[in-house]
Amino acid sequence: MQRLISLTTSVLVLAACGQAFEAIGTDAGVGDDEATSEGEEATTTGSGGEETATEDDSSSEAETTEEDSSSEEDSSSEEESSTEEESSGEGVEDERIAEAIADINALTNATISAFLTPDPGWYEDPENVPQHSCPYPWMSPQGGEAGITPPLSFDCNNGPDNSCHPTQGAGAPGFYEIGHWTDNPIWAGVSFVKWAPHAFHYNLIVVNGGSETLDYTCSFTVQAFGDLDDDSVFSTYERSGELGLIEGVGLGVISLSELTIIDGDE
Repeated sequence: MQRLISLTTSVLVLAACGQAFEAIGTDAGVGDDEATSEGEEATTTGSGGEETATEDDSSSEAETTEEDSSSEEDSSSEEESSTEEESSGEGVEDERIAEAIADINALTNATISAFLTPDPGWYEDPENVPQHSCPYPWMSPQGGEAGITPPLSFDCNNGPDNSCHPTQGAGAPGFYEIGHWTDNPIWAGVSFVKWAPHAFHYNLIVVNGGSETLDYTCSFTVQAFGDLDDDSVFSTYERSGELGLIEGVGLGVISLSELTIIDGDE
């Protein structure tokens, strides 16, 4: 009876142990499958991350290339713009210098013409008025100068387009009275007036002389002063000549210099 109970107990114990082993085995199998699945998911996720990272790197490189290209284009545009501005500025200065040289030549010819033309006053007062002379200030037949017009103290660079503007009723920066030309006997004597805006200042210096027979001579210098780069240093363009009686020819040009440029840094 005791053996039967013991045997029965053993069978029950073994049966319980078998069920436990089966439970453990089942749980272990599920755990392995889940772990494997999670590992695969991790691997897949990791692979996707690598692909995403690679795409991000490619995108960054493309953006960097575009930025570099854009910077080069901007730099190139700035250089071209700067070159065009410099070229434009030089062109304007060249035109103004050419205008000043043309004015000097015009003044030279006008002075020669005025000298060769008999002074109307000579017919009325031949003792005091020279028959042939360069234009001179009132009551000073020996000569003088027109005076720099407009004065160098008047800054043309303050005016519109960096120019001096002759006008009536001046007052605004860069504008001055036209009377500086029209009321000046020497400018009137050579019929020279700057009506339009200009960048240079002008002067005409004359020295008249002669003999008892009224065969007069005249030495003159035409000048133009410009500060186109606004550095307070004026470039001077000038030309000189001597007029008088030429033996065997009559009145004419004895000598005429070439154009001289002093401090031509414009």
